Amino acid sequence: MRRFIVSGTFLAVVITAAMAADKPRDTPRAASSRAKLKEKVTVDYTDMSLREVVEDLKTQIQGLPMRIDAKGGVSGNIKITYSAKDKPLEAVLDGMFKKNSLGYFVLSKQGDSEDGSIFITNRGTERGYRAGEGADKTAKGKSKDDDKTAMKDKKGKPGGKDKGDARERKAAKDKADADKSDDDPDKQEEAATRKLTFAQTLAEDGKTARAKARLEEIIEKYPKTKAAVAAKELLKKLDK
Repeated sequence: MRRFIVSGTFLAVVITAAMAADKPRDTPRAASSRAKLKEKVTVDYTDMSLREVVEDLKTQIQGLPMRIDAKGGVSGNIKITYSAKDKPLEAVLDGMFKKNSLGYFVLSKQGDSEDGSIFITNRGTERGYRAGEGADKTAKGKSKDDDKTAMKDKKGKPGGKDKGDARERKAAKDKADADKSDDDPDKQEEAATRKLTFAQTLAEDGKTARAKARLEEIIEKYPKTKAAVAAKELLKKLDK
């Protein structure tokens, strides 16, 4: 019996060591970014652009090195609708990105100027690690996404180049839609009202600094709206 207990303990140690070895070792900056993913945030987004979402998250977590992978075809104009209160950032990102087939990874590359950055990608399976790293790694060292892409190419379906072209077309369409909405008074009023509601929620929760930042954004970006007038009034109250 004692031999079985010792053998079981040894096996558990071996398995744990193997799992740890499977994940790449983080640089200090990458480790710091992963710690930020554990910090809690409160969000209330309704058709908000991904670019605005990133900026809002940066106001909640100091020094958050989050970036949109524009070179990889991710548009900052993608609309996000999601709400959560006092949830870890990684849980919020998971919930938001599932609906939009987005992913994210922390770049861990010593000496790289972008080391530690949290990149938002269009690879929906990525959660903290690049496809092919850590938990996403397959037995042969290939990612699941790579295998799926290879299978599609073999069947004659759209491969890398066509997929990239589709992403570029979608990004261009998102930008055109965003530009169009910026010229529409009704759309501006609607967007400003959503932001005002969010700012009011922040103020009620005692998050005055964030609420004021939101109100100032409304006044600057939507100066001709009724929501901007209400934002000025609320800002005066918060300044007292």
